[in-house]
Amino acid sequence: KDSKPPKLYSKQNFDDILDEDYMTPHWWIFLISTGLRVAEFYNLKNEHIHRDYLYVISTSKNPTKSGKWRYIPLTKTAKDCLKQFDRNSEYLVKRPYGLSSIKTRFRRVCTRAGIDSDKRGVHCLRHTFCSYLIMSGTNLVVVQKIMGHADIKTTMKYVHLTPNYFQDEVKNFSLDIQSNPKLTILD
Repeated sequence: KDSKPPKLYSKQNFDDILDEDYMTPHWWIFLISTGLRVAEFYNLKNEHIHRDYLYVISTSKNPTKSGKWRYIPLTKTAKDCLKQFDRNSEYLVKRPYGLSSIKTRFRRVCTRAGIDSDKRGVHCLRHTFCSYLIMSGTNLVVVQKIMGHADIKTTMKYVHLTPNYFQDEVKNFSLDIQSNPKLTILD
């Protein structure tokens, strides 16, 4: 298998994406703040969005990937972002937008922002959400439930750590070993 850097957006990548989208940047902010799959975002009804949380509902017509509903707490950013949506229709994403038009729009915005071609999918927002949630110290089981993964191994596939995170995690590590030990020469 090929081994490549993860499909994870840096803060600069995401800022570049937002700078290139003058019509729907709130879509991408909401997705990166909730970890929703794009189909879940598209099928999200306003009645399932509450003050501090939302429900992802699985129906026979629009099932979730796991086939189960889940609870997602809303961050301050996600709550602020909701103010940018027209909440007077049934769905958060107004129709006539289609699922494919959301994906296409995001790819085009990423292209204009100079994002690497392998990181131009909306699903990268989900990977970024999961990774930063873990790096913020959130319990892995909580992340698994928010993401809607049946198996924690799936959640682990989404966890990508940034080089800065690695550096910060080891900066105070020490084995209390002398940095310049005296060498003893044995005869």
